[in-house]
Amino acid sequence: MSKAVDQGTRFETHIVTRANTLGRKARRTAKAGQKDEPDVVIEGIDMRPVLFWKNMVVTGGRRKSVSMVVLREQDYWDLLATSKLGFVVQAKATQKLSVRATLLGLVEWMRTHEDHH
Repeated sequence: MSKAVDQGTRFETHIVTRANTLGRKARRTAKAGQKDEPDVVIEGIDMRPVLFWKNMVVTGGRRKSVSMVVLREQDYWDLLATSKLGFVVQAKATQKLSVRATLLGLVEWMRTHEDHH
């Protein structure tokens, strides 16, 4: 197994394990060689597409990662309507954006401004 395949398998397994720990039924899918086929299915009544992204960056000779979840805007609003979670939002209407840097900047802001949210 190649290093990239092994990393992907471990990441998919992490997603399945985390979902199962939260009481959700999740499984890795068998590959059928179809374009854009899913790697993991988390079962539910109203299925939505989501991208789990482990953004790997080399800094100073060391690899660092930030795991993110990307979903469509309407799916976010549907989640918001059915959840009690709160969100601190960065809204950027630009074509070029470092998603990783923007997210980490917001996380750092939240960490240092806990009293403002």
